[in-house]
Amino acid sequence: MKLHKISIGVLCFVFALAFSVSIAQAETTVNANADVQVTTGNVKPKPPLPPLRSGDKKVLDIRKDTRDERKKEVQDIRTDVKGQLQGDKAKMNSDIKAMKGTLNDSSTPQQRMDLRLTVEEMRQNFKGERQTALKTMKQDIFKVRKTALGKQLTTTLENLTTNRTRIDALLTKLEGAGKDTTTARASLVLADAKLAAAKVAVDAFIALPDPAPTKTTTTTTTTTDTSASASVDVTKPRLQGDAAIKALKEARDAFFATIKLAVIIKTEMKTDSNATVTK
Repeated sequence: MKLHKISIGVLCFVFALAFSVSIAQAETTVNANADVQVTTGNVKPKPPLPPLRSGDKKVLDIRKDTRDERKKEVQDIRTDVKGQLQGDKAKMNSDIKAMKGTLNDSSTPQQRMDLRLTVEEMRQNFKGERQTALKTMKQDIFKVRKTALGKQLTTTLENLTTNRTRIDALLTKLEGAGKDTTTARASLVLADAKLAAAKVAVDAFIALPDPAPTKTTTTTTTTTDTSASASVDVTKPRLQGDAAIKALKEARDAFFATIKLAVIIKTEMKTDSNATVTK
C-alpha cells in the first residue's frame, strides 16, 4: 500500500505546513478586507504569506524530536545486542581453544570424542542464545517504534483539533462580515465526525498490547526448552496503526475541504471589496 511507503513524519510536516498557511492566509485576508476603505487609485497589494505560528512550529519540532529519539533508541538496542553476542562468541571461542589445548599425543580417542561433543554442545547453546537475543531485540524495537508512532499520531490529532478551532473562528469572522457560510458549516460538521472517528482509531491503536512471543516447536533428538524457540510477531507498527493513519488522513482531507469552501467565500469577499475600492 502506497500509504505505508510514505513516512508519517513527511505526511505530518506537509500537512501542518499547508494547513497552517491555508488558514492563516484566509484569516489574514478577512482581517485585511475588514479594514478596506473607499479610495481611488490602485488596489492594495496582496499581503505576504504568513509564517508558521509558534504553535505549529512547536508541533513540527515535537515530531522531529520523536523521530530522532526513536532512531537513537533503536540504534542503541541493536548496538547492545550486537556487542553482547560478539562478547559471548569471543568467550566461547576462547574456551574451546583452551580445551583443545589440553589434548596431546597421549589423549585417548574417547577424550577426543568427548571434547568434540562438548564443543558441539557449546556451539549449539550459543546458536540458541543468539536466536533468542535477536528475537528479543526485534520485540524491543517494535515497542519503541509503536510508542513513537503513537506519539506522532497523537500529535497530529491534537494539531487537527487546534486547527479545527481556527477554522471555526475563521467562519465566524466571515459570518461577521455578512457572508453566508452554510455550506462551509455543513462541511465542518462532516469534518468533526471524521475527527471523532480518528480519535477513536488513535486511542485504539495506543491501547493495543505489544505482540507476545509465539511458541514454535523444533524437532530434535533431545528435549529442548520451547521458550528458547519463541518467535516474535514482527508485524510493523504502521500495519497495526493503518486504521488510525487512514482515519487521520480522512479527517485532514475533510478539514481541507472546509478550508477550500472558506477560501471561495474569502475570494468573493475580496472581489466585492475591490469593486468597492474602484468605484
